[in-house]
Amino acid sequence: MAENNIFIGGFHAVKTALSKASADCLEVWIKRDINSPAVEEIRVLLSNLGLKVQSASASNLDKMYGDDHHQGIVLKRRLPATVSIEELLDRCNTKTETALILILDSIQDPRNFGACLRIADGAGVDGVIYPKDNSARLGSVLAKAASGAIDTVPLVPVSNLSSAIVKVQKAGIWVTGACSDDAAPLYSLDFSGPTAIVMGNEGSGLRRLTKERCDYLASIPMHGALGSLNVSAATSIFLFEIKRQQS
Repeated sequence: MAENNIFIGGFHAVKTALSKASADCLEVWIKRDINSPAVEEIRVLLSNLGLKVQSASASNLDKMYGDDHHQGIVLKRRLPATVSIEELLDRCNTKTETALILILDSIQDPRNFGACLRIADGAGVDGVIYPKDNSARLGSVLAKAASGAIDTVPLVPVSNLSSAIVKVQKAGIWVTGACSDDAAPLYSLDFSGPTAIVMGNEGSGLRRLTKERCDYLASIPMHGALGSLNVSAATSIFLFEIKRQQS
């Protein structure tokens, strides 16, 4: 069953939610007897939004959040809003900077998905496209790994990823698939123009049809015994190389 409301923790993630998605914020709990500048800043934000602070014990916060890595603050909130692919492409068409889109092909692990969102935020990605089915659930675990990025990166769920890639291409954005087989080295390609990078599933990589839809295929040169990287690590390398070339 999909989560209607999720819990997020940590001062940075909670502050981001209160600042970027205040209408989705429902309840906030802060650990009893905790005082710091970060807490006071959160309290001011809550007061301005008319949200009451509730006190809770550390054990109750652990139970709500699922572990003890909440820094003494937990927020209950609605799921973040998403945008349509048409809206994303319209935004890319009207912005002055070169478009950069991340496409996630069946990323199953919510921690990996969330980490990719956090990286996408750092690279200034315009939006993240992913299939509605066969992807990690947009819930508390994913939000925890994203560390606030669920509210800063446009989320674009699609029914058919292959059709979505075609729409991206028709908008004048070149699509490159990340893979390890029969692919040009990442650093040999020109990413200075509008670009979408497709990252594949943690185990099987890009699906066949997804791979066939891409304009180019690229790989990360590996120099050790292992043949590949974790998908979030690979996403970081691709996005920041593309951003370097676009700057």
